[in-house]
Amino acid sequence: MDAPTDIVKSPGTLQAEAGIPECSSAIGDSAIKNDLLLRRFSSFESGMLPFVQSIAAKSGCSIARAGTHKMDTDRARQLFDKDDVVQRGRFYCKSGKDTCTFNAAFTFDFAKQEYHFKANGLNLEHNHASTALTIDGVRVKTRGCELSAEERSSISDLSPF
Repeated sequence: MDAPTDIVKSPGTLQAEAGIPECSSAIGDSAIKNDLLLRRFSSFESGMLPFVQSIAAKSGCSIARAGTHKMDTDRARQLFDKDDVVQRGRFYCKSGKDTCTFNAAFTFDFAKQEYHFKANGLNLEHNHASTALTIDGVRVKTRGCELSAEERSSISDLSPF
Protein backbone atom coordinates (compact mmCIF):
# COMPACT_ATOMS: atom_id res chain seq x y z
CA MET A 1 0.00 0.00 0.00
CA ASP A 2 1.32 3.43 -0.94
CA ALA A 3 2.01 5.85 1.89
CA PRO A 4 -0.54 8.69 2.07
CA THR A 5 0.68 12.09 1.01
CA ASP A 6 0.20 15.30 2.92
CA ILE A 7 -2.04 18.02 1.53
CA VAL A 8 0.15 21.03 0.87
CA LYS A 9 -2.36 23.87 1.13
CA SER A 10 -0.93 26.31 3.67
CA PRO A 11 -2.88 27.80 6.59
CA GLY A 12 -2.32 31.24 5.06
CA THR A 13 -3.94 30.09 1.84
CA LEU A 14 -6.85 28.65 3.79
CA GLN A 15 -7.27 31.91 5.68
CA ALA A 16 -7.09 33.96 2.47
CA GLU A 17 -9.69 31.76 0.80
CA ALA A 18 -11.97 32.21 3.79
CA GLY A 19 -11.36 35.99 3.77
CA ILE A 20 -9.50 36.00 7.08
CA PRO A 21 -6.51 38.34 7.47
CA GLU A 22 -3.18 36.53 7.67
CA CYS A 23 -2.50 37.54 11.29
CA SER A 24 -5.99 36.99 12.61
CA SER A 25 -6.40 34.86 15.71
CA ALA A 26 -9.99 34.19 14.66
CA ILE A 27 -9.25 31.10 12.59
CA GLY A 28 -12.36 29.28 13.68
CA ASP A 29 -14.22 29.97 10.44
CA SER A 30 -16.32 26.99 9.35
CA ALA A 31 -14.58 26.74 5.94
CA ILE A 32 -11.22 26.39 7.64
CA LYS A 33 -12.62 23.96 10.20
CA ASN A 34 -14.13 21.82 7.44
CA ASP A 35 -10.86 21.84 5.50
CA LEU A 36 -8.97 20.87 8.64
CA LEU A 37 -11.24 17.87 9.16
CA LEU A 38 -10.49 16.72 5.59
CA ARG A 39 -6.74 17.22 5.97
CA ARG A 40 -4.62 14.06 6.31
CA PHE A 41 -0.97 13.67 7.32
CA SER A 42 1.32 10.73 6.67
CA SER A 43 3.61 11.74 9.54
CA PHE A 44 3.18 13.41 12.91
CA GLU A 45 6.64 15.02 13.14
CA SER A 46 6.94 16.23 9.55
CA GLY A 47 3.24 16.69 8.72
CA MET A 48 0.75 17.39 11.47
CA LEU A 49 3.05 19.04 14.03
CA PRO A 50 4.53 21.67 11.63
CA PHE A 51 1.03 22.42 10.36
CA VAL A 52 -0.23 23.13 13.89
CA GLN A 53 2.91 25.15 14.64
CA SER A 54 2.17 27.32 11.59
CA ILE A 55 -1.35 27.95 12.91
CA ALA A 56 0.17 28.98 16.25
CA ALA A 57 2.66 31.31 14.57
CA LYS A 58 -0.05 33.01 12.53
CA SER A 59 -2.34 33.45 15.53
CA GLY A 60 0.48 34.70 17.79
CA CYS A 61 -0.36 32.16 20.46
CA SER A 62 1.59 29.33 22.03
CA ILE A 63 0.14 25.92 21.33
CA ALA A 64 1.05 22.84 23.36
CA ARG A 65 0.22 19.15 23.14
CA ALA A 66 -1.52 17.20 25.89
CA GLY A 67 -2.84 13.73 26.54
CA THR A 68 -0.44 12.23 24.04
CA HIS A 69 -0.72 8.47 23.71
CA LYS A 70 2.20 6.61 22.16
CA MET A 71 1.77 3.86 19.58
CA ASP A 72 2.80 0.38 20.75
CA THR A 73 6.42 -0.34 19.84
CA ASP A 74 5.76 -3.17 17.37
CA ARG A 75 3.27 -1.13 15.33
CA ALA A 76 5.51 1.94 15.48
CA ARG A 77 8.48 -0.03 14.11
CA GLN A 78 6.36 -1.66 11.42
CA LEU A 79 4.79 1.60 10.19
CA PHE A 80 7.48 4.21 10.88
CA ASP A 81 10.67 2.26 11.62
CA LYS A 82 10.80 4.03 15.02
CA ASP A 83 10.09 3.00 18.62
CA ASP A 84 8.62 6.27 19.87
CA VAL A 85 5.62 7.40 17.77
CA VAL A 86 2.66 9.57 18.81
CA GLN A 87 -0.70 7.86 18.20
CA ARG A 88 -3.24 10.37 19.51
CA GLY A 89 -3.60 13.48 21.65
CA ARG A 90 -4.76 17.07 21.44
CA PHE A 91 -3.36 20.53 20.92
CA TYR A 92 -4.41 23.40 23.18
CA CYS A 93 -3.55 27.06 23.65
CA LYS A 94 -1.27 27.85 26.54
CA SER A 95 -1.26 31.60 25.82
CA GLY A 96 -4.81 32.11 27.07
CA LYS A 97 -3.98 30.79 30.50
CA ASP A 98 -6.53 28.15 31.43
CA THR A 99 -9.53 29.78 29.78
CA CYS A 100 -8.80 29.63 26.04
CA THR A 101 -11.24 27.50 24.09
CA PHE A 102 -8.75 26.45 21.35
CA ASN A 103 -8.74 22.64 21.13
CA ALA A 104 -7.72 20.26 18.33
CA ALA A 105 -7.77 16.53 19.07
CA PHE A 106 -6.02 14.18 16.65
CA THR A 107 -5.53 10.46 16.12
CA PHE A 108 -3.78 8.00 13.83
CA ASP A 109 -6.03 5.86 11.62
CA PHE A 110 -4.31 2.48 11.32
CA ALA A 111 -6.50 1.30 8.42
CA LYS A 112 -5.68 4.36 6.28
CA GLN A 113 -2.22 4.88 7.84
CA GLU A 114 -2.69 8.61 8.35
CA TYR A 115 -3.14 11.21 11.07
CA HIS A 116 -6.24 13.37 11.12
CA PHE A 117 -8.03 15.86 13.35
CA LYS A 118 -11.15 14.68 15.17
CA ALA A 119 -14.41 16.61 14.76
CA ASN A 120 -15.50 16.07 18.36
CA GLY A 121 -14.51 19.15 20.36
CA LEU A 122 -12.59 20.82 17.52
CA ASN A 123 -12.45 24.56 18.23
CA LEU A 124 -9.88 26.73 16.45
CA GLU A 125 -10.93 30.03 17.98
CA HIS A 126 -8.90 31.80 20.62
CA ASN A 127 -11.07 33.70 23.09
CA HIS A 128 -8.28 36.16 23.87
CA ALA A 129 -5.94 38.47 22.00
CA SER A 130 -2.29 37.65 21.62
CA THR A 131 -0.22 40.08 23.62
CA ALA A 132 1.89 42.57 21.72
CA LEU A 133 5.48 43.17 22.84
CA THR A 134 6.19 46.87 23.40
CA ILE A 135 9.65 48.25 24.25
CA ASP A 136 10.07 51.96 25.10
CA GLY A 137 6.69 52.69 23.55
CA VAL A 138 7.54 50.94 20.25
CA ARG A 139 5.60 47.84 19.25
CA VAL A 140 7.91 44.98 18.31
CA LYS A 141 6.62 43.01 15.34
CA THR A 142 7.82 39.44 15.46
CA ARG A 143 6.02 38.08 12.40
CA GLY A 144 6.30 39.16 8.80
CA CYS A 145 2.53 39.18 8.46
CA GLU A 146 2.37 42.10 10.92
CA LEU A 147 4.41 44.38 8.64
CA SER A 148 2.92 46.92 6.28
CA ALA A 149 3.95 46.93 2.61
CA GLU A 150 6.13 49.99 3.31
CA GLU A 151 7.86 48.27 6.24
CA ARG A 152 8.52 45.14 4.15
CA SER A 153 9.97 47.26 1.36
CA SER A 154 12.25 49.16 3.77
CA ILE A 155 13.52 45.92 5.28
CA SER A 156 14.20 44.48 1.80
CA ASP A 157 16.06 47.63 0.78
CA LEU A 158 18.22 47.58 3.92
CA SER A 159 18.84 43.85 4.00
CA PRO A 160 22.27 42.65 2.83
CA PHE A 161 20.71 39.38 1.60
